[in-house]
Amino acid sequence: DIIAWGQHDIRVDPASDSYYLFDNGLGRFYGGDVKYSRGVKFKIDPEQGKYEIVQSYGENREDLYSPIISGIDFDNSGSVLVNFGSVGYGITYNAESRSLKCGNKNGCFKDIYPGYGAAWIEYDNQQDVLTEIYISYPDGSGKDPGTYRARFGKLGISA
Repeated sequence: DIIAWGQHDIRVDPASDSYYLFDNGLGRFYGGDVKYSRGVKFKIDPEQGKYEIVQSYGENREDLYSPIISGIDFDNSGSVLVNFGSVGYGITYNAESRSLKCGNKNGCFKDIYPGYGAAWIEYDNQQDVLTEIYISYPDGSGKDPGTYRARFGKLGISA
């Protein structure tokens, strides 16, 4: 396993000697067939030149594939907030040229618009979902609605 295929927002947690980053998943395994994004918590052993993936957040949510522009954050309780920031984009990866392609009748937006363009998912330290918030986005027509707002969400309260 490779930590990231297109990464954003690397964070350092000195308290646990670990790192967090958002793995966009664009061009995973130098192809375009495996599409998922995830938040990753990992540790590095500089002496051995190795790393260990400690936890992965959202890997099972193919519907939240975010090929660009995303992020991750954590707090002292072990909760992790993952920002799937580009759910509405229909960007593909060309393995032959190792380049991005953005182009269909909707420009860079997905042909089938999911109803939201970004999602924030909060996980507790057991990787259970505490909060889900979905944020509106251009409707696929290429027109910016001017207002980005939470459309629906499932809010949890962590103790």
